[in-house]
Amino acid sequence: MDTLLRLPKVIEITGLGRSTIYRLMGSGEFPHQVAISRGAVGWRKSDIEAWIESRKLAVEARAVRGLAKKILTGEVEV
Repeated sequence: MDTLLRLPKVIEITGLGRSTIYRLMGSGEFPHQVAISRGAVGWRKSDIEAWIESRKLAVEARAVRGLAKKILTGEVEV
């Protein structure tokens, strides 16, 4: 069974603010919460961990694209 995290823990783990989390959820860039009970929501820990990992991969991909661009433009020799 997956652990459900409440908003304060999600904020702590991600370093994002409340409004940023909800804005990213609205644009489909952050995992959506699940209902725990009437008026209470949480996020699956596995979804948050996967999102964090995806951010790491995105940063690495940008670095690779930047290096490739420098190689193609002749700024860096291989």
